[in-house]
This record gives sequence, structure tokens and C-alpha cells, in this order.
Amino acid sequence: MPYLTKQLIHDLLPKDKPYKVSDEMVPGKSKSQGVPGLLVRVCPGGAKTFAIQYRVKNEGRKGWYPIGRFGIITLDQARDEARNQLRAVSQGEDPGRKLRDDRGATTMAQLVDRFILEHVGGLAPRSAAEYARLMRKHIVPALGTRKAMSVGTGDMSELLSSIRKETPTEANRVLAVARKMFNLAELWEVRVLGSNPLRGQVRATETARARRMLEVEIRALGKMIREVQATTAAGEVDGATLQPESIHSLASVQLALLAGFRKGEGLGLRWAWIDL
Repeated sequence: MPYLTKQLIHDLLPKDKPYKVSDEMVPGKSKSQGVPGLLVRVCPGGAKTFAIQYRVKNEGRKGWYPIGRFGIITLDQARDEARNQLRAVSQGEDPGRKLRDDRGATTMAQLVDRFILEHVGGLAPRSAAEYARLMRKHIVPALGTRKAMSVGTGDMSELLSSIRKETPTEANRVLAVARKMFNLAELWEVRVLGSNPLRGQVRATETARARRMLEVEIRALGKMIREVQATTAAGEVDGATLQPESIHSLASVQLALLAGFRKGEGLGLRWAWIDL
């Protein structure tokens, strides 16, 4: 069979069944012109596709690796790719199997679903809801169709940068949650060990926010505290169902309102600090 040429491939006519024309060596021709194993497959519909056929090293079985469609890639490009893949075959690789494995690999959307199911589901409800929100708001729309193993440091840096422009604090939350997800992806063998694309990513600078309650809010809170204090059995007040509350819980809310401290500071109080 002669070397493949652009004109020869162009002139190939479709038949009732697919057939192949190979790029075999011809005596007296330069070996750089043809690539053994490279062929063109002609389909009944007229499509012509470059591919290589090879034998897997130490196994003897035949392998098949599609390269691309004639007209989209040139014969020279097909020969270059064929040489690259056949070089890998000579080193014991099986590019056809690798391609099939890659096609069936986990996508980022699937990884997010597994992360939410197997990890986030075990967290406190509020944390679980926030983790799921962050992943589905930012990760899935931007990277959902990508293979999880193909996402790199640059991809995550670009995504975090776009979030950081609007909400630096949320960018930091996405960074923390996604880092955990990629760590688990390595344990699940979705990604190779040590490949977390968030390793070394820098946190955004967060601006501290100070917000004081408005007078109308203070009055509404005080009214609600008084109503709950007067509640001895479950009942409805202004459309809200109220349950009897511990006097200690109510007192802690009142103390926080008067002193202006945060919840964590209140929980850390000691009786020794109180001057009765």
C-alpha cells in the first residue's frame, strides 16, 4: 500500500462497510515519509479518520487510538501525533486504554455531588448547607463539566480571583471548602496524591465589618423577649409559633444585647470575672 497523501485520502470513496488504508513503508522511499501503524478509516457516511493500530507491549493484544478527522487535522499533524503515541507504546503504555479511562473519569460536578453526600452530609446542618451552597454556586457552574483530574492550580486561581473581586470573604470560604474536597479526591483516587490545586493558594484580605443594631431592631428584639418570657405553652404570636424558653437562654440574649459582646465571648465568661 503506498504512503498516504492528501490527494489519495481526498479521493478515497466510501463503501458499504468501513475500511482502512494504512501509511505503510514503500521500498526506496524515505522512512520519514510514512509511519507504520498510522491509517485512515473511511466510514460509509464518508467520514475519514486518522488512527493508529498497535500491539500492547508484553501483552500481544491489539490496541486502537483515534487521532482526528481528516480535514480538521492535516496528514503531517496526524503523522506527528502517531509517532508520539507509538513512542509511548514502545515504553509499555496503552494510549487507547488511557483515552477510554479518561472519558469515563469523574467530572467536577460528580466530585461535588460525592463530596456533599459522603462528607458534607455528616456536618452540622448549618455548615452542611453552607458548604453545599458554596460548591454549587461557584465550583459547578465554572468547572462542572471538566474532568476532576484535569483541574489545575491556574484554573482554581482564576476562579478564586473572580470571586475575590466581589466578595473576598466568600472567596476564602470557597478556598477552604474546595481544598478539603480535593484532599478527599486524592483519597478516593479521583486525583493523584499530592496534586491538590489549592496548595499554596493565597487567602484574600478580609475587611472587618462593624454593624450595630438599629433602634427598631432593638425594640423588636425586646418585644419578642418579653413575649417569650410570658409564654408558658406553645402558642402563636403575630404569626410566629413561640415555644417556652429557658430563663437562662433568655437572660443570655439580654446580656449580649446590653454588653454588646459576641456569642463566643459570652460562652467564655467566668463567674470569677463577675462583681456581684
